[in-house]
Amino acid sequence: MNEPLDDYHDIIDLPHHRSTTHQPLPMSARAAQFAPFAALTGHEEMLAETARHTAQQIELSTEEAAALSRRLNRIMSRRPSPPVAIRHFVPDPNKEGGKYEITTGTILRIEADTNDLILSDKTAIPMHSIISIHTISRK
Repeated sequence: MNEPLDDYHDIIDLPHHRSTTHQPLPMSARAAQFAPFAALTGHEEMLAETARHTAQQIELSTEEAAALSRRLNRIMSRRPSPPVAIRHFVPDPNKEGGKYEITTGTILRIEADTNDLILSDKTAIPMHSIISIHTISRK
């Protein structure tokens, strides 16, 4: 039976080949070929999405909704219309819940058919998602 090195006896003592046309790979690039294979692609992203926190939408009481409506009417009756900060709920497209954002601008009108508050920059905010409106003082 052959010894394992018998097949290589003619090349075993030759010097290691160095290319004259190509630069050797840096150690970091050589190590990359031994990096673990990611068999579960997307798994990390799925875990991050599951762990991401979302808030539940606050339902205003009848009294709170009436007070918000009165405040909105007072703001809209002023001319010129003052800049406002509107805190509203934005549903998350990927999971249940969402987040609260504050949008600033000047109120243009209330769109009757969609029940959206339209700002001067054409931003539409659904009325049912608004929990507070505050005027911003001009300086």
